[in-house]
Amino acid sequence: MSNKTRLSELEELEAEMASWETGQLPLVAPDYSCVPEEDRAALKAAATGDKAAMASVEPYFTDKRYIARWGDPVFMARLWLVHQIAGGDRVVSKATHAMAASIAQDLGMKTSNMLEQIAITRIVNNWLMVGMLEATASRIPMGSKERMHTEKCVTQAERRLTGAIKTLAFLRSCPIGEIMARVTKARLETSDI
Repeated sequence: MSNKTRLSELEELEAEMASWETGQLPLVAPDYSCVPEEDRAALKAAATGDKAAMASVEPYFTDKRYIARWGDPVFMARLWLVHQIAGGDRVVSKATHAMAASIAQDLGMKTSNMLEQIAITRIVNNWLMVGMLEATASRIPMGSKERMHTEKCVTQAERRLTGAIKTLAFLRSCPIGEIMARVTKARLETSDI
């Protein structure tokens, strides 16, 4: 299939989707604070389907930083998790991102192949999820239905974290304990502050 055919099919699909008018918002509202003020209005107009505005903001779709920030659902999941942890507190948000980056670094993100990077990203996101759910559960009265539901969610998140750790251990042909030790290393180094 040629690129022209694929592009034509993509345009048809986009036109069909535009006709749905679901009004559904994206998983994470795009943060335009990182772009020049004059481009923010164009980005907002492009988001509603304005073709002229879309053409004017096209350069953002070739910059990997913006592609990841606005179009990567895995990164959006991380942003959502950090928001759940930090609320509106920018200091907590920045510290949580730094902690996640530290864990990824301890797991060798920069020197890993693509499959390992996917596993590392899953480990980091699931580590954040487990922590967020444990903190949430600790604020809910013991024995309540909400607490029991949250505890079940913690268990499920722990299984997903363990699965991601096993995947990375398999890809690297190393013991699971070695990966688990690296995941907890950054946390343990900061726990005595």
